[in-house]
Amino acid sequence: MVDEFAKKEFLIIAGAPRCGTTSLFNYLSSHPEINAATTKEVRFFLDEGYPLPSACRFEMGLSEYARYFPGWKACDDKVLMEASPDYLFSQTALRIRERLPNARLVFILRDPKERLASYYRYAMQRGFLEQTATFKDYVERQLMSEVRTDTPLHLRALEQGRYEHYLRPFREQMGDQLLVIDFERLRQKPEEVMMDVASFTGIDSHYYENYPFTVENDSHNLRFMKIDQTYRYVRRRLQRVIPQGSRLRIVAKWMNRKVIKKALKHNRASMADVLISSELNKRLNDYYGL
Repeated sequence: MVDEFAKKEFLIIAGAPRCGTTSLFNYLSSHPEINAATTKEVRFFLDEGYPLPSACRFEMGLSEYARYFPGWKACDDKVLMEASPDYLFSQTALRIRERLPNARLVFILRDPKERLASYYRYAMQRGFLEQTATFKDYVERQLMSEVRTDTPLHLRALEQGRYEHYLRPFREQMGDQLLVIDFERLRQKPEEVMMDVASFTGIDSHYYENYPFTVENDSHNLRFMKIDQTYRYVRRRLQRVIPQGSRLRIVAKWMNRKVIKKALKHNRASMADVLISSELNKRLNDYYGL
């Protein structure tokens, strides 16, 4: 069974957090020729010590990975798809072509300074930073600290914006099975980008003509932090205990998307833009070689 699963056509979306992988995943999930994973971020190909939770890692074998694609045997004409942004920063992900020879990777990237500002807003929104912390404080903290195995993700954002360092080995491994797209282009010209992605994947590109494109993962303040923390805790717990592909999981996902997330929008408030001083902008340009 594992050998048969490994030979399937795969599309794996990666890149970096805060780069629009959710939007791309949603656009592709709705395509009739795509069979999306029951969990958007399976995180199977993350390194063992990478600081993100996952119920399924590489060391557990492809049989566990296959559980996230129920019904894959009956979907001979469909491409299996998942989206785990942090694969870009994982050495284990370099083994994708070895284990899944028919897999294609799409990496979506964003201007590193814009992404850094977005990550700052996200960290403030989630309470990862002191509410008095400025964007300059956030950047300075990362400039002064080396990234280690125990460094939390929001404090890796600066260093992880050095995309080419991480992209180079993937380009060598994947060759023409790798496509890199720009987040800003996806945001400004989504139909054009999705035509490219569809052509790269080998699915019907006409599906995206007059498609209702929307952008996900906007940054915002929270009116009541505890509500958001409780929601995320309960969601993680349920993801671990409800079996993959079960009817209960399908119902839970529908409830989360159609009811709970819509209700949680009332807990959001607008967030001010991040202002970058000319001095800090120059330092970031120097850091990224822009």
